[in-house]
Amino acid sequence: MASLKNCIYAIGGYDGTTCLSSVERYDPKANEWSCAVALLQESKRDVGLAELGGYRYCVGGHDGLLCLSTVERYDPGEDRWCEMAPMASCCMGLGIAVLNGCLYAVGGSDGQSPLYSVERYDPVEDTWSPCPPLGMCREELGCVTSRGKIYAVGGPGRPRRALQH
Repeated sequence: MASLKNCIYAIGGYDGTTCLSSVERYDPKANEWSCAVALLQESKRDVGLAELGGYRYCVGGHDGLLCLSTVERYDPGEDRWCEMAPMASCCMGLGIAVLNGCLYAVGGSDGQSPLYSVERYDPVEDTWSPCPPLGMCREELGCVTSRGKIYAVGGPGRPRRALQH
């Protein structure tokens, strides 16, 4: 779930059998849900979602077989998803934050183990670059920005040193 231009979007997911490419939009002013929204280019669940520059970004996730590094961007004016540069690593259950005009993909899981990696996406250059890692591996976490910092909160994790065995 995520908001964009005064509407709330339910993007992708899992129905108990298969991953979904569906996108539904809720308009709180009209108190209406609509399925008349462009579908994702690929079915996925456990994605990271964020709004940046008037676009909705759908990052990573799982397609039912594999973790994904893919990134899709939704343009509400054109009602269209387009593929952007992929992340360097595949991950699902990641946290997403926006800071200083960039998108940050934080932690998550590679499908086997929680991650401590952090990547930054520059929408102008359409490129990802590595950032200093988390101090603890985390998946299914929440991220928020405040006073120029990103806070990664919750989600199961373990200290990085546990991965060095």
